[in-house]
Amino acid sequence: MAAGKPKKKNPRLASGRKRARQNVALNAANTSLRSKYRTSVKNVEKAVLAGDVEKAKSAFALMQSVVDSVADKGI
Repeated sequence: MAAGKPKKKNPRLASGRKRARQNVALNAANTSLRSKYRTSVKNVEKAVLAGDVEKAKSAFALMQSVVDSVADKGI
């Protein structure tokens, strides 16, 4: 038996091929935003644990905008 993911079939219809192309682009954009979100949260947590109030405030302000944009997009 073969282990792992089964090989994906190429769609026959033009609409299916277009949807597959769009999925690749959307997946890349979502992955990038998700990574940006996780990084911003980690930066706030590091600043809080280090006890640096000013750095924590600035990182939190940046994190708020990132969280809002991710939430608006439903990611």
